[in-house]
Amino acid sequence: MKETKNLEYLYGIHPVTESLISGKRNIKSIIVAKNLSRDINNIRNLSSGKGLPLEFVEKQCLRKILGHDEHQGICASVSGYPYATIDEILEAWAISDRRAFFLILDSIEDSHNLGAIARTALLCGVHGMFIPEHRSAKITPAASKASSGAVEHLKIAVVSSLNSLIGELKKHSIIIAGLAEDGDTELSKLDWKSDIAIIIGSEAKGISITRERACDYLVRIPALKKSFSFNASIAAGIAMYEVMRQRM
Repeated sequence: MKETKNLEYLYGIHPVTESLISGKRNIKSIIVAKNLSRDINNIRNLSSGKGLPLEFVEKQCLRKILGHDEHQGICASVSGYPYATIDEILEAWAISDRRAFFLILDSIEDSHNLGAIARTALLCGVHGMFIPEHRSAKITPAASKASSGAVEHLKIAVVSSLNSLIGELKKHSIIIAGLAEDGDTELSKLDWKSDIAIIIGSEAKGISITRERACDYLVRIPALKKSFSFNASIAAGIAMYEVMRQRM
């Protein structure tokens, strides 16, 4: 697992809590606003178990540190997000005794969409998520906040080439299904019980032509209003839930 060296500030109750629980990051300090009305007993207990005292400061100090007020009165100085490798994700699948379930994000550029997708992925049993090295949002504190801390538990890899990744997955007999507005297969009609990887396209352009050609299936989500399309994170959530529903 590759860990970035620079420290960053996670903010919000859930990201800080889940970081403490997962143990994936090196936590340097936890900073809490004085007279915080929220219940932080869980964080207090978790941090105490790790020998991390809480540092209490005036609320305006958090704004000075973070540059915004989205912190819910708490932040933590942590090591950068520890991305997994492709092999680590494949190994997690191999030992899970479940059919493969992967997500490939084709240039999702909004960190809030990325975080929302990660949150649903964790809930629906995704083994791992792949994001491209270029033209893609990465796991930032904002993405962790949008995921309610789910990224702290999910295996996520940054890959230099999605095409090479798809080729590698196909060597493992994993079916590649891409979400597309004009897909020829309706979501509920596909058998999702096989080993599968779903490609989610970018917010503006969808899946690239190159990735479409690599798909075994192009899947559409039915909609009553043809002139509108689902937000990327909503479309991903609908598709992931259908996979989980069929496998339950």
